Amino acid sequence: ALYACGILSWQAVRPAVCLPTAFERLMFGRLPRPGKRLYSLGRLVRSTNDSVWFDFDVCGEDGSLVIAARGYQATFVQR
Repeated sequence: ALYACGILSWQAVRPAVCLPTAFERLMFGRLPRPGKRLYSLGRLVRSTNDSVWFDFDVCGEDGSLVIAARGYQATFVQR
């Protein structure tokens, strides 16, 4: 999910590397099941010149929540 947020940031905000900085809130659901697929859905919440914020969910094949993150912040690396 973090990688997907980085790709979304690259495409939607600006083509620059960003690194995880903080999470406002993490909520845990069930444990992932071995050998089963997980799906993530990320939403760009806001962006500034320095950072981007996302909310994302990771769910199992059956749609049940594995982890939900709110206020995931990534900061752009300055060259």
